[in-house]
Amino acid sequence: MKEKLKKFLKNNIIFIVSVIFVLVFTYILSFDISYKLIELSISSNGYFLYFYVLLAILLIIYNYIYFKKINYINYSRIFLLTASFLGVFYLVLSPLFTGSDEHNHYYRIYEISEGIMVTPTKKVVGSILPSSLENTFVIGGGSNTIIKYRNIKDMIKIPLESNVTKQYGVEWTNDYSNTALYSPVQYLPHTLGFMIAKLFKLSPYYIGMFGRVFNLISYLIIGYLCIKMLPKYKLFYLAILLSPNMIQCATTLSADAFTNVIFMLILALIYKIKADNKTITKSTLSILSILCIVISLCKIVYLPIVFLVLLISKNNYKYGKKEKYIYSIILILLSCFVSLYWMNFTKGVFVISYDNNTLQKAFIFKHLFEYFSIFLRTISTYFSKYVECLFVGTTMYHSQVQMPSLVSWIYVIIVAVTLFLSDNSKDFKSLDKWFISIIAILIMGLISTAIYVQCTAQYFSIAHKTVEGIQGRYFLPVIMLLPFICKTKSNLKVSSSSIIIMIIAINIITILHIFVRFI
Repeated sequence: MKEKLKKFLKNNIIFIVSVIFVLVFTYILSFDISYKLIELSISSNGYFLYFYVLLAILLIIYNYIYFKKINYINYSRIFLLTASFLGVFYLVLSPLFTGSDEHNHYYRIYEISEGIMVTPTKKVVGSILPSSLENTFVIGGGSNTIIKYRNIKDMIKIPLESNVTKQYGVEWTNDYSNTALYSPVQYLPHTLGFMIAKLFKLSPYYIGMFGRVFNLISYLIIGYLCIKMLPKYKLFYLAILLSPNMIQCATTLSADAFTNVIFMLILALIYKIKADNKTITKSTLSILSILCIVISLCKIVYLPIVFLVLLISKNNYKYGKKEKYIYSIILILLSCFVSLYWMNFTKGVFVISYDNNTLQKAFIFKHLFEYFSIFLRTISTYFSKYVECLFVGTTMYHSQVQMPSLVSWIYVIIVAVTLFLSDNSKDFKSLDKWFISIIAILIMGLISTAIYVQCTAQYFSIAHKTVEGIQGRYFLPVIMLLPFICKTKSNLKVSSSSIIIMIIAINIITILHIFVRFI
């Protein structure tokens, strides 16, 4: 009996530590919610019942990983199972409009579902939309207060009105400048959800929730394909896909989830082509081309990822070096053209809503070295904040959910550990790594410049000493490039299933914080 106990403790130490980790943080959280429980006459027993339901899910997944009679961990299935379970909780426990700029994403998606691909820019930015959309947001709490669970009942009751609306006797237009810059491609899953909900004449609240559900479904499908396709680093990318920030984006009306998984799918496909060392089929080239065009229509700051097609060996092409460069150059030029062509449609948004952008761009071009110092100063000043907010952080749900720094840094460590569990010493040459590093820096520079021109200029000042408005999650695609850059060959021996359990534990803590915030 004693030997069996020792064996059990040895094999399950990480799982036991994870459970204790969750319990400790739950105890700490109980102090934060005690007054809310009293105010709402909710018994503490009810709260802990909720917690133990979540803990039961952790146990189920643990059993699936450990006790299924399989010789290896199927990471793609683990992702599908875990992300589905966690996604439902994130989806249900965060009321509509609590996501980052979610109401603005809502308006943009709604107009796309009405066939308006380019947001009108006459006197203001925005289409004429049903006033019931705005009314649902306002009754929920709007921009001035925090939406609570008790508001949902009233939000659901508001019916959808006709698309021609008036408010206070005059035509009323919603201004959603920040999301008007996005192409319809980023919102394909959400738009499908909106169209189906409108077909059944559901209320604005349920229309938004349908958009959320379809966003999650697309995230699950594309994320599954990414993990399945990757020849290595499955656990690393699994950790990124299951990070609270990523799941939050996947379960709210956000353009980031779709953009990020498309970015990852491009990386996975290029990595698979290199690893297989076979002649590329026409279908594979077609899929890669479509994905590159899609990412170019998502966010121009991530466009440099297209240049990674140059990493594919000439030996992978049927006609060798000549075919490689012809295909690569055409695809790169086409992607750049498509991205710039879409930007041409959004010029009016900058003229009306971001009128300082011209002055800011002029400053950058005239003072390139000074701007470079601003970029470096920004990174050095906010580096810790950016890293902390990459996977968990304090900026979730438009900074409404404040996660402890300790939890955030633990997740950073988890991701770092997964990075060094695979050996890529023979996958990429030193020259390739330098090339990819330049791509990563270029993406960071474009993110910085976009925010500097758009947000910093409008809400702070021209030639501001730092770039203001950047969130850590914007750099998630850069983190995805790390296996291509770092030389990873380590003697670390860490159980993959133990890491998965820790990931689930941190998500449970995050879910508890979400529940507490909106109760």
